[in-house]
Amino acid sequence: MKFLLRSDDVTQRCASAKALGEARDVGALLVLVDIISDEEEAEEVHKAAREALHEMSLHSRKHHDVIADLELNIE
Repeated sequence: MKFLLRSDDVTQRCASAKALGEARDVGALLVLVDIISDEEEAEEVHKAAREALHEMSLHSRKHHDVIADLELNIE
């Protein structure tokens, strides 16, 4: 999560967001939401964070509804 929050490199932030989605770390939900909500963040990173949330929702029955609600309400 540190790369996602601190790196100046867009490619690293995108890769970090993707890795969080693949790891299905529910603790990363708020970090991903913050990244998506950040109007100053690069569009590529927004997209990677959205994809990470979607990946998590596909594989987490327990949190699927919460993640789906987040996906619908983030802009």
